[in-house]
Amino acid sequence: MKKFLVSGVATLALMLGLVSATPAAAAPSAAQQQSAQVASAVETISSVDRKLAERGRSVDSALDEFASFYRNELRTNNELTAAQRKGIEQNLKGLAEASADYVATRGPVGDYAASKSRVSPTGGDPFPEPTIPTKAICAAAVAAVIAYFWANGYVFAADLLTHATVADATETYFPMHHDRVMATGLYQQLQSAPEYVVMSDEFKSSSDPTEQDVHYAVGKFKYMKEGPYVLSIWDEYDWDFPEFPLGSIDEAAIAAMAHASMWGVLRDYNWEMVFY
Repeated sequence: MKKFLVSGVATLALMLGLVSATPAAAAPSAAQQQSAQVASAVETISSVDRKLAERGRSVDSALDEFASFYRNELRTNNELTAAQRKGIEQNLKGLAEASADYVATRGPVGDYAASKSRVSPTGGDPFPEPTIPTKAICAAAVAAVIAYFWANGYVFAADLLTHATVADATETYFPMHHDRVMATGLYQQLQSAPEYVVMSDEFKSSSDPTEQDVHYAVGKFKYMKEGPYVLSIWDEYDWDFPEFPLGSIDEAAIAAMAHASMWGVLRDYNWEMVFY
């Protein structure tokens, strides 16, 4: 599925306080597009930093907590399959790299954010020249969103996004968060699906934290009942731009994930979960 959904974009942007009523601008030049990519990534990082600081937390501490969670699973969860253990080990590598990306851009992000008070990169010409390599700042924005997901209890969403930083397109990822999916109302409905028929559905946005986690993580997916007691769900994890501009700063901010995919920071991959 395309992870860059209008509903998810608007919801996450509201949570981060990034919504603006600014109308969509005319198509920018190539140089302006690169400046805007940096601006959207910086805005994402700054907003996450602010939201976490309000609760006495930080991107660094959230990423450390998430890494500790993974290490504890490797030590104590005897039900993990070999494939799941390999995935967690890959994700630990991804978290270490994400943390380094965030730390490496901390100073330049602060400088750039301060410059925005004088020149707005989303308000038309003139666009300030980017002083941060676009790929590097997109990577730091990914780290910030992973931290934000984790700090808000969206462990499944944080898990799939983390894996996108290290994924091998030739391998299928098998996440371990079956309990999150099983806690949703939709999961119960899937159990009554006809056997051996591939179907599709969507975990929609919800006020319930667990269901919202699955919405952010999975969204649309495919599924099939393989007999009366076995259910498989799967899809491709990827990011893309909405089919039409949202016309506000939330588009630029959350588009940082799509930009990160474009720059190779995030990689598309297939995932699958089997429920017995």
